[in-house]
Amino acid sequence: MRFQTWPFLVAELVQFTAAANITVLGQGDLHQDTADSFLSCLNATDIHYRLYIDAGSTVVLPPGNRTLDTHGVDEFLLQCMMMACGTMDIAAEDTDEDNEEHMASVYASIVTYDWLVDRGARGLRAIGTRPAKTLEDIFVRDEEETD
Repeated sequence: MRFQTWPFLVAELVQFTAAANITVLGQGDLHQDTADSFLSCLNATDIHYRLYIDAGSTVVLPPGNRTLDTHGVDEFLLQCMMMACGTMDIAAEDTDEDNEEHMASVYASIVTYDWLVDRGARGLRAIGTRPAKTLEDIFVRDEEETD
């Protein structure tokens, strides 16, 4: 008797294997199209966010002295960040505490790709994979992909 490969079983095995791994991202070159898309999205929110670079991460600050509200006024900021988070090293911080780095931030509306690169902003790239430790890891990742 000869073993017969069923394509759908092979496809299911490949899909399960992919689902059981989590991609590990590391810093890489920041691509202009990624930066331009993020900046366009951020500026389209009509909120005067400020930016600074910290260890390669582009950090977004809300205007005024407040915490971020991703379920309210900063909902579109979250969408912009989610759009670029796989290819650009991005973070956001509250501005309700004094911070020297916040004082050096500039309005996002005047930031360009060259400004980001000159200050050390980095992109993200896949540097490997690791197995998901639990089914919850897979569930969380799958939820993020469908949102």
